Amino acid sequence: MEELKFNELMYAYTAGCLDYDEMKIFVEKFKYLNIDKIELGELQNVISFLPAILEPEKPGTYVKDEIAKKLRKYKSEILSVEKPEEDESIPVYEEPVEPPVEEFLNEEESLPENIVEEEVYHETDFELKEESNPEFENELLEENNYPATLEYVTEVQPADNEEKEQDNENINSVNDIELDSYYETEAISEPIEETEDKSYEKALIDEIQFQELREKEEAESTQDLHQELPKDDNKIKQPFQYPQDVHIAEYKGKQSNTGVIIFTTIVLILSLVAAAFIFFYFTQENDKSQKEIISLRSEVDGLNQELIRLNKVQRILSLLSSKDVWNLNLNGTIGNPTGFGKLIIDFSAHEGLIQLYNMPHSNDKMFYHLWVNVKDTALSLGSFIPKKDVEYIPLSEIPDINPAEINSVVLTLEESKEAKQPKGTEYLSTTIQQRRTR
Repeated sequence: MEELKFNELMYAYTAGCLDYDEMKIFVEKFKYLNIDKIELGELQNVISFLPAILEPEKPGTYVKDEIAKKLRKYKSEILSVEKPEEDESIPVYEEPVEPPVEEFLNEEESLPENIVEEEVYHETDFELKEESNPEFENELLEENNYPATLEYVTEVQPADNEEKEQDNENINSVNDIELDSYYETEAISEPIEETEDKSYEKALIDEIQFQELREKEEAESTQDLHQELPKDDNKIKQPFQYPQDVHIAEYKGKQSNTGVIIFTTIVLILSLVAAAFIFFYFTQENDKSQKEIISLRSEVDGLNQELIRLNKVQRILSLLSSKDVWNLNLNGTIGNPTGFGKLIIDFSAHEGLIQLYNMPHSNDKMFYHLWVNVKDTALSLGSFIPKKDVEYIPLSEIPDINPAEINSVVLTLEESKEAKQPKGTEYLSTTIQQRRTR
């Protein structure tokens, strides 16, 4: 609604031409129009205290009829505005769905069919080769790069009975030690069977002793020399493994490495998603806080302006409630016949208010002065420059004067703010015939 209509409704209510029930309808409809909340609060404040502090004269019938016509017109316009429908839909927040994590580590690893078939093939081939070829042991030593030769193994002859007994004891002790260390590896799945050939046992013992000596020599060598050894020499240190066991170990190693890489990738992706969600959440909270701060600042500014208005009203009320308050009407002079004003003075409190209407505009170098003539002597009550947005101008420089000795009041326009005598043009004046108190 326009500001003019808003102000006219306030005047209609204060003048007694609009009852409280009708005003409640207007106030309720104001909430859905383009009326500032600060002005609406001002209207409610005026409704609450103006009828209690003022005693306006009752308007005539003609005035009431005119106001009633305007109110009916405004009411029809206000009631025609439909109340906006509020959107009660609440946005549903959906949490981000995390991608499923495949349980790679808990799955049982299965070997391909070709490896199983290869294992059966090698196993069968190994048994056939061992049964059909008596010299399989020698080929086995050659495949693993053992230093013993075929001639050395075949030329070993059995010794006498005493030597045989010692050999048997040594064989048993050495076999126990060798079998314990040999079965600790994953590759060996079948125990070593004792052969009936004593010559083979002795050759095996010699080979084991030779291998132990070689390991001691390598342990005493430096680490640099140990790293420079060819890859073929390292085969001596390793126990014999079937070919299918080597393939199985390589396959398991590749599977474990793939599982670790996939698990690390999934953890990294989840971490990035969580970080993005946290960043988005805090960004939204920051924007929300900034909007709340701006809203609170605007509310504080509105409350400060309302407080200033209330202070002015409080000042007016304190003056009106004073015992010795003077209420004078200032009339226009020849220099400003259309101008008029009202003056409220409390000489005991040395405070006052002046209200001016239809006054000529003055620049920043010209000042209005209010004078009182006391026994043919002009005394200044203060100087000021009127402003458009200020209705009541306060007077705080009122000297100690006996009101009974005042003859007249004059408002002039002077060039200096510190003028001692009225020399400028008179715009308003009044003659005091008797003291008028409230």
